[in-house]
Amino acid sequence: MNKGFFGSLAVEARIMDVKTARAVYFGLCRMILRDVITKNRIVLPNFGSFSIKKHSARNVRNIHTGEIQRARDSTTIKFNPSINLRKYIDTKMGTGKDL
Repeated sequence: MNKGFFGSLAVEARIMDVKTARAVYFGLCRMILRDVITKNRIVLPNFGSFSIKKHSARNVRNIHTGEIQRARDSTTIKFNPSINLRKYIDTKMGTGKDL
């Protein structure tokens, strides 16, 4: 989902105008990012959880040259969907209905 899609859903549902929808979207993204950074994990009930995943340094091979290179440590945000969200998506995708 991106801000345009979120805004269009809100406008179609006649919940809010585009400007307000974008403010809500960015506010939600900021809240998730802030809490993940400070607490290393955030849980949104019936939706899922966001957590920080750390990858250690390792040796990788360049697929074009075959040369071995060193990949640095990295950190990413991982999303784990809740069981309820998985069930909802499975039922909607199985019936062919729009989400």
